[in-house]
Amino acid sequence: MNGTAVGTVQATDPEEDDLMFTITSGNTGDLFDINRTTGALTTAGALDFENNPNYTLTVKVSDGKLSVMADITVLAADFTVSSTNTTINVPGYANVYTVYVETTLTNWTITSSNNAIIPDAEIQKLGDKRFSMVVGEYPSTADNNSRAIMLTVSGTGGNEWTITVNQTKNMVNWTGSAPSETTFFNPNVGGVIRFGERMTPLTRSDYMNDIKMSVFNFTVGGTADSYTLSVSPAKSIRLRANNPIVVGDGVTTVHFNYLPPSGSVNTYAIITLTSNTDPTKKSQFVVVLRPPSGG
Repeated sequence: MNGTAVGTVQATDPEEDDLMFTITSGNTGDLFDINRTTGALTTAGALDFENNPNYTLTVKVSDGKLSVMADITVLAADFTVSSTNTTINVPGYANVYTVYVETTLTNWTITSSNNAIIPDAEIQKLGDKRFSMVVGEYPSTADNNSRAIMLTVSGTGGNEWTITVNQTKNMVNWTGSAPSETTFFNPNVGGVIRFGERMTPLTRSDYMNDIKMSVFNFTVGGTADSYTLSVSPAKSIRLRANNPIVVGDGVTTVHFNYLPPSGSVNTYAIITLTSNTDPTKKSQFVVVLRPPSGG
């Protein structure tokens, strides 16, 4: 998300002159901004967690007379955990998260205490120090305000330990139809849909089928609200022309299609309904896209 705080570059001047911070290299695609007076570093674009585990930026600090440069490494992950830092807090909507593991392990595995919320099949190792996980939605109709899912991490580099994923209830609700093409979908579970699960084999041409969803009665905490529909990332999902289509009684219908993974592992498409009043309030579908037969 643009504007997400990354950290602050620290520097002092013995004469207490005002300092100016600039990024001089490494900012390919202008993915980061730095506050010129405070050194606060924020995101300015979408970080590619899958292909770039970290970003190295060269930052120059100057008092107007002298300057110094240093390399700053930004880890591309939503959360950092270790054997002594084992808690992750996530919102109530479905999403895909990348987790950086500080504790060094080899031949490590991760298993979930609840496959309906965090499926083992959608916990993917991304090298030796990171993994991604799909977390399902915690709906507004749930009895409790929060829930905890346990991830057990084990490997030959250390003792077994447990990550606690705390999720708060989502206060967004809406009426309509989930993304559907009747041949392809099992009913979605907690906002997670596995595209082509019923297709054996799933072919590249199957990805060109039209998918549609309809939305109305969007509410936040029981109060009607307007919303914006968006899809991401561009490599996984594409809106069709003339979207969205607003029909009678405030129903909005959207048409799109998915794009097949280019590699041998699953990728994900995200469909988001974001409150126009409070952008932190949203509902999401995570669509699991598996590689088609024959690549």
